[in-house]
Amino acid sequence: MALARDGVGWFGQFGYLIPPADVEFVTRYSFVRNIFGDKSSMIDRDELGGGVNWYIAEHNFKIAFDYFRVWDGLLGPTVREAMANGVDRFRLQIQLAF
Repeated sequence: MALARDGVGWFGQFGYLIPPADVEFVTRYSFVRNIFGDKSSMIDRDELGGGVNWYIAEHNFKIAFDYFRVWDGLLGPTVREAMANGVDRFRLQIQLAF
């Protein structure tokens, strides 16, 4: 029988919109933690990143770009080493709603 992926998580996000240009700068940090030890297969994981959103026609038409660094407890014995061995994620998103 496979172990459950039980754990807890949290994220904080901050954004600042420049009204005349309709450009928003954002940053976010999040993590999940296995607090159940051997009873869960959850791996501790963190991510830190930021991005830029351009609202061409409010939320109906926007372009978003973000970058995140993702690392977990399997990538090193210390947080600094795990982060250095983490994965970079880039995303470009175009949203069109009608």
